[in-house]
Amino acid sequence: MAGHLGAQLGQEARCREIFAEAARRYPTSDRVPRVLGWSLVNLQKPAEALTTFQASDTLRPKDSKPNITCLAGLAISQWLLGIDTPSCATPP
Repeated sequence: MAGHLGAQLGQEARCREIFAEAARRYPTSDRVPRVLGWSLVNLQKPAEALTTFQASDTLRPKDSKPNITCLAGLAISQWLLGIDTPSCATPP
């Protein structure tokens, strides 16, 4: 997605603009917030990324398995924030 490329290039405003438009066009898509979450990780915004990955998970079809990239994003965001959960606990 173009928004993710904007994040990789450090163009935060453009990234957010593109994802806002994508969210307006595809409000029920779980992919848009999932890719936005990774963009926020690239922009060093783990708290926003965590919230966005959580939103993505709530949009997935209820009878489907969790998306692996969403689960990875949740774990990485929590780790970056220093949140020790069983999925991303730091060994003593």
